[in-house]
Amino acid sequence: MKKTGRKSLGAVLLLLGLTLSACGQAEAPSGNAESGSAPKETVTLQKHDPASQQPTQEAEETLQEGNASIPVLVGGALPFTGMQNVKLENHADGTYFYEDQTEDTLTHIINEAYPSQREAYDEAEDYIAACAANLTEYEIHDLSIQLDETCTAHLSYPAYKVTFLAGSNEDTTSWTALITDTDVYTYVYAFQAYMDADEGMEEIYQNIFQQLTLFDPNSL
Repeated sequence: MKKTGRKSLGAVLLLLGLTLSACGQAEAPSGNAESGSAPKETVTLQKHDPASQQPTQEAEETLQEGNASIPVLVGGALPFTGMQNVKLENHADGTYFYEDQTEDTLTHIINEAYPSQREAYDEAEDYIAACAANLTEYEIHDLSIQLDETCTAHLSYPAYKVTFLAGSNEDTTSWTALITDTDVYTYVYAFQAYMDADEGMEEIYQNIFQQLTLFDPNSL
């Protein structure tokens, strides 16, 4: 996903021990988010790039105020051993992109935050679908978007559970993500797994999602 200019959270994360491995981290819209219905047919979505658009006015004001840190999506320990860091990016505006993988490299966990582009979309589900599509360079299908009421209550912002497939044949990967938007920042916590590695993981993913919380480093 293309990222816009983003201030380092490295010191704060080091202090808290909140690296991705240690925390409970890591195209047309379909389904009714409020009812939680999921599509049965295959759905393809033209790729969008919400991160390439201009941030909302509120996000711009936050950056202009020189706020070096933003709330970070954190949680409990991941139920994997031998985790390996793939990417750790802390940006100048406080946003970030973290990616880890399991020891067998079959599952990747992504935890990222970037300026919200919600105002550019008429419906929340349209924006969530665009965010999902930008998690991968491949065309996505079997897209399902559901409002997760438990995570919404816990995070205090609408939180959507999103599942889809990407790629084809032996390169097909299954994605399960929790996406929430605060009107200033968009947070994505996603699991990408090859099909065999994804079997039986739905409950584990959901338990991790329910542990996630937005921690504000400025509260220290």
